[in-house]
Amino acid sequence: MMSEHGAFRATDETLCTSEYVYRRMAGYKLSHMLLMRQMADLAGTPLEPMSGDAVVHNFRRLYAGRSC
Repeated sequence: MMSEHGAFRATDETLCTSEYVYRRMAGYKLSHMLLMRQMADLAGTPLEPMSGDAVVHNFRRLYAGRSC
C-alpha cells in the first residue's frame, strides 16, 4: 500500500489486495498487462518472499492473458 508520503509500505494485506486486483483485471481480457519488479527493499516486511523474480511468477499464474 502507499503511505501518506507516497512511499511504498508493505503491510499484511498488500499481497492479498494485489492478487485480488490481478484476478479482476484478468477478467477484462486485456491484450497486455505490465508488471514491474519491486524497487523497494522488502527485507523484514510481509512481502519479503516476493523479492526478485518471485513476484513475477506469483502474478503470472493469476493472469491468463498474453505474455511477451
